[in-house]
Amino acid sequence: MSNTDNLEKNDLLLHNTEPIDFDAIEKALSYDRIFQDLQGGMIKSYGRKYSLYIFINFDPEKVGAIKQWIATEIAPNVTSTSSQLNNTKSFKQEIELIKQQKRDPALCYGKMCENFFLSAHGYSILLDGEQFKKVSDLDPLFTGGMKDDWKNNYRLDDREVDEAWYNPPERWDIGKASTDYPIDALISLAHDNLEELKEAANTTIDKCKEFAKIVGCEVGYAIKDSNDNCVGPFGFVDGISQPLFLKSDYEKYRNNHDLKIWDPKASLALVLKKDPFGGEYSYGSYCVWQKLETNLQLFEQKVDELATKLECDRERAGALTIGRYKDGTPLAISDRSNQSEVGAIADLEAAQLADLLSKGIAGILEFEEDSELWADELLAAWKDEQQLIAVLQDPANKLIHKDKLSSIFPMPDRPRGLETLEIEKLQSFFGDEDNMQHLGGIFLFAS
Repeated sequence: MSNTDNLEKNDLLLHNTEPIDFDAIEKALSYDRIFQDLQGGMIKSYGRKYSLYIFINFDPEKVGAIKQWIATEIAPNVTSTSSQLNNTKSFKQEIELIKQQKRDPALCYGKMCENFFLSAHGYSILLDGEQFKKVSDLDPLFTGGMKDDWKNNYRLDDREVDEAWYNPPERWDIGKASTDYPIDALISLAHDNLEELKEAANTTIDKCKEFAKIVGCEVGYAIKDSNDNCVGPFGFVDGISQPLFLKSDYEKYRNNHDLKIWDPKASLALVLKKDPFGGEYSYGSYCVWQKLETNLQLFEQKVDELATKLECDRERAGALTIGRYKDGTPLAISDRSNQSEVGAIADLEAAQLADLLSKGIAGILEFEEDSELWADELLAAWKDEQQLIAVLQDPANKLIHKDKLSSIFPMPDRPRGLETLEIEKLQSFFGDEDNMQHLGGIFLFAS
């Protein structure tokens, strides 16, 4: 098989029609090889609390030292996608162990993650003319950068513009400095431990000063609401429409959302591009770094003004402004918050389900002795789509406890709309005789 055939075969891997099952990656070694050579954070966020970004301008007279630094100190420490996913799996296992030992999970944190990015200008310093042509042929947006894109699409005819949206590069925090010192490289560090992050950043900065100028440093930190969801500066749940590439992430989303409203499944081709300098399984992506100015006080003021004008409450006025409520409920599907499309009752433990059944449904349907068995049935069906389908098609023969159950009732579909209800509220609802003609009442209520 020729190298050309290999490239075509590997490019097909990027056009996957189903999310990738990393847990079964040994069955798809080609993806494993891609992930080993792909920087982390590209198909899944690191999820760290803190991040630090170091913008670097190379000294063109010290190219040899720069290349040596990249080869010996940067490349070995860059986090690969494979390492990221394996570290995430190990971290979750460690958290579960800590919980079982009744220790504080806050004392456990993930490893530091590192990325390294080169701009087109950085490539032009490190590569000769023929090599750089491979870069310049990639994409004009990459070679021109955001400054050229602004100049070509947004800059007005040298007029003073006071509108808030008009913000040319010379006003940018990094853009102003890069007028004299172009950004050649960006180092991104992410960690849950702030002190270790600072130490790593200082070490990197001190080394860079030998052959480069530090144009600027920016710090980021994750803001979360009471439900541990990441939120934007205005307090609205963020990242809810991100594309999902991995089966585990997609399954979690599918079990808690309505795919008819938004299906986040995506192929790797959406974000990856062949690395012109890499090997057979080498791919990369483009990095766009933006720091957006926000004015929380002005936003709150405008929300108040809108609420007054429309004669509605602030919650709805804010949702009209953003397009969703603060908890992430889309305005298009609900006129109030806390109405997520699919509930998280599927995540309840067996003991919780048994408690719900025995206190609610069991008293109405008079099968108290079967409540724990039905709890197992519900848990199995709601967590395994194939089991659910099998039970719906042939409940008499496909129920796990079919030989022990004294009565066979209709198995409910995956529950929808119950995500924000607490256990006590569910118990109270299950005790409502009007809603519970049979187990399918859960489905009837939710749908």
